[in-house]
Amino acid sequence: MHRIERPRARVRSRSARRTRGAGAPGAGRRTVAGGGPIMSSDPTLLLTGPVERLAEWAEAVRAADWEPIVWPLVQVVPCDVDLVELIDGLPGWLAITSHSALDALDRASRNMPELLTVPLGVVGARTAEAAEHLGFKIAHDPVDNARELALAIIAASSPGTQVLWPRGSLAHELGELLEEAGLEVTDPIVYETHPALHDGPPPPTEAVFFASPSAVGELASSDSWATLTRAIAIGDTTLAALLEQGAEDASALPEPTPDALAQRLREFSQTC
Repeated sequence: MHRIERPRARVRSRSARRTRGAGAPGAGRRTVAGGGPIMSSDPTLLLTGPVERLAEWAEAVRAADWEPIVWPLVQVVPCDVDLVELIDGLPGWLAITSHSALDALDRASRNMPELLTVPLGVVGARTAEAAEHLGFKIAHDPVDNARELALAIIAASSPGTQVLWPRGSLAHELGELLEEAGLEVTDPIVYETHPALHDGPPPPTEAVFFASPSAVGELASSDSWATLTRAIAIGDTTLAALLEQGAEDASALPEPTPDALAQRLREFSQTC
């Protein structure tokens, strides 16, 4: 792959952003992000993502009569990258595996409108809808993960096909799968994923929702992992990360949507 690696932004150390140990401020006391007490008697969900649409997902949690505790575990930092400068002519495919990469692709299409004629492969129905609204040509049925997207692109391509995949700093799978099939991938990093900063540990909740493997890794590296009870993953890739970390009560949504999360929470309420 033609990787464009970006220097990482400065981030406070783990010791500076987490308070560890049983005596940490807030330990044993349930608080919302921001420090206030939880006043609702509804069951609570630690909502850690998706970071770009937290309000929408929080509303779905409330619709299920649960109280969302909004607590992002990662933050997305855009990189200043001109995609048009990195390609020689039009690629055979465009691909994005995260909504966070869409802005960079949109900027590129404004400088090079011909990109709107190139087939676009997208992970996630909501991201595909947003890309289509910007004028891009979605070239396949909705897919939920990078592996499914790779299969769709490979099935419609021949060896040597050029793919432009603007990606996040932690994403690798799509490019590796496409290259294994003989496609050529240019994969500039257009955003970086860093730990989110909090003054203390998250409050205990009845369940935790994870929207990415990186969020799983952040909580797993903290003392709060030991208090994890029930975990919900946005999809199979995030579920695999939970299981790899040893989560015992974990499940994935049937589809990565707020409505699917609300339905899962209703099911939990019926079994309590």
